[in-house]
Amino acid sequence: MNFKTLILLSFLPSLYSIMGQENSVAQFIENKGQFPKNVDYKLKLKAGDIYFEGNKITYNLYEKGRISSLRHGYSNDTSNIKCHSFQTSFLLSKEPIKDPIDPTTNRYNYFIGNDKSKWASDVKAYQKLRYLELYNKIDLVTYENNGQ
Repeated sequence: MNFKTLILLSFLPSLYSIMGQENSVAQFIENKGQFPKNVDYKLKLKAGDIYFEGNKITYNLYEKGRISSLRHGYSNDTSNIKCHSFQTSFLLSKEPIKDPIDPTTNRYNYFIGNDKSKWASDVKAYQKLRYLELYNKIDLVTYENNGQ
C-alpha cells in the first residue's frame, strides 16, 4: 500500500466526523438492487454519501447547511450548491470480499418509482464493513468510533 492510499484511508474517519455524523452510528446499507449494480454498500452522511464498490470507494459530498435547508423547506434556492465527488481505488488489490459486521436493528425499504425490479425491502444495515483479503493477508475494516 502506498503513502497516498494510507492518507486517503486516514481521511475517511475524519470525514465522517466533519460531515456531521458525530452523534450517530455508522450504517453501511447493503445493496439488494436499490442502488446501481456497481455499489455493494452505501454509507449515508448528513451531507453526502459514500459508496463502497468493488475495490473502490466513491465520496459524494455536498454543502450540509444548504441541503438541510432545502430538505426542511426553509429554502427553495437550489442554485450554486457546492458539491464534491471523488473516488479512491486500491491499486493492485484483489477484488475484495465484503464482510459486513455488527448488524443494526434497523431495516430499510426502497419503493421508489414504478420499476419493481429496483424495489428492495428488509434491507439490512451494519455498523462495520470489512474487506477480506484486499491485499495478500491484509483486511480493511471501516467503522465509526465516537464520531470518527
